[in-house]
Amino acid sequence: MMKLYLKLLKKYFKYCRLSAEKAARLSLRKNRDLHDLVKEVNKQSESTGLSNVGYLRLYKMLRNIKPEYALECGTGKSTFIIAHAMSQNGNGRKLVTMEESEEWAKKQRELLANIFSHKKANVWFPDRTENLIELVYSPTIIERHRIWAGSCYENIIDYPYTFIMVDGPQLTEECFINLDLINILKKSNSPVSVWIDGRWATVAMCRALFGDKVISKPGWKHTEIYSATREDIFRDLKFIRKEMFIMVKGR
Repeated sequence: MMKLYLKLLKKYFKYCRLSAEKAARLSLRKNRDLHDLVKEVNKQSESTGLSNVGYLRLYKMLRNIKPEYALECGTGKSTFIIAHAMSQNGNGRKLVTMEESEEWAKKQRELLANIFSHKKANVWFPDRTENLIELVYSPTIIERHRIWAGSCYENIIDYPYTFIMVDGPQLTEECFINLDLINILKKSNSPVSVWIDGRWATVAMCRALFGDKVISKPGWKHTEIYSATREDIFRDLKFIRKEMFIMVKGR
């Protein structure tokens, strides 16, 4: 019986992903500038990138929250979608994108130069906002927050971030949780919204800390968190245990 249930569940999630991707492709075509940017970045970059659902949701999230300062943990194709949305918002001041691989950081700098020299660069990034992006190469370190231990970048520039994308550092058997968002929240006086690309161990930690602020839906490969605060990460352990129980058993 359990095997049949798991098989049906797998088919359901596959159906949700395919349906969501189809709808996202149609929506991207209606947003010609975003569609063309995604197409060009996919053509030039070797990185894995996001699904169509991912690109569309990331763009919509940034257009909605309008961050002045954004942090991207793990530079890649998404860097350009974040910069595009921040440029269109008109209030974006700095996107810091982190990378722990010196070789990949070099490739990303070359890609940045190529995209910003493209004939549509002025359309994708109004007012030539290449100075919006600051790529930082940094080694990683292991830190701990309460019951969790994980990796984070050592040299993150200190800005008042209100958006964080978590797609790095690289996961290992020893470190499969990202703690950069925790470190940012410890110093933040404002709510922070977070996008997590996969990284389910990090999502599980966030579910225990942020509760219903964590949003994930069938058909998504990512997780969204809205208005996380410094107070959230120091919640009473009773709350954390309750949320971890809900994660395992379901509501």
